[in-house]
Amino acid sequence: MHFRRLVAAALLAAAPVFATPASSQEPVDTSAVRRIREEAFDRSQVMTIASWLTDVHGPRLTGSPIMAAASEWALGKFREWGLVNATMDTWGPFGRGWTNERMVAHVTAPVPFPVIAYPSAWTPGLSAPVTGRVVMLSATTPTDFDTYRGTLRGAIVMAGDPPALRPRFTPDATRLADEVVMLGAHFDSWHGATGATDNAAGSAVMMEAVRIL
Repeated sequence: MHFRRLVAAALLAAAPVFATPASSQEPVDTSAVRRIREEAFDRSQVMTIASWLTDVHGPRLTGSPIMAAASEWALGKFREWGLVNATMDTWGPFGRGWTNERMVAHVTAPVPFPVIAYPSAWTPGLSAPVTGRVVMLSATTPTDFDTYRGTLRGAIVMAGDPPALRPRFTPDATRLADEVVMLGAHFDSWHGATGATDNAAGSAVMMEAVRIL
């Protein structure tokens, strides 16, 4: 009981420290807040936007024709919603565009079965199917490659397990105190999926906020 009275007394003593005089608060436009909430909860388009970015356009690899088409679609939506200064800002030069049109891999022996595989971005295509024996490469130093010298011609080389990555907890970017970014999300994605979490989710939320406001 004594402990509870001490806690209550501490909370009462701290209350004046955090309290803000009502007269200094900025007046709240409750009507505007209500309209924003009604538009967001009753007429949300965030899932439709996300579907266009992922299901219709799909992977938006940087510099790809799909990225360009998705960007034009987003720009058109901004103008449709009434933005008069929506523009496309380019950066670069980046390099060549690239799209994965088709990738098929099969094991043929001793038991045939399909392989789930994706090409690395910006790799050149093949004019015809390629077959060969599979070699699992295990090399961590330059001298390790001497073991495979003269043995890899015509082979399909598997690079082995990827290296372990250490988690990072410090950001690479620095905050600019004299600049403000109201809304932002990176629009491009890798080509191995539809780019939903990386980062159609953030882009759709940003576009929906712009639409509502």
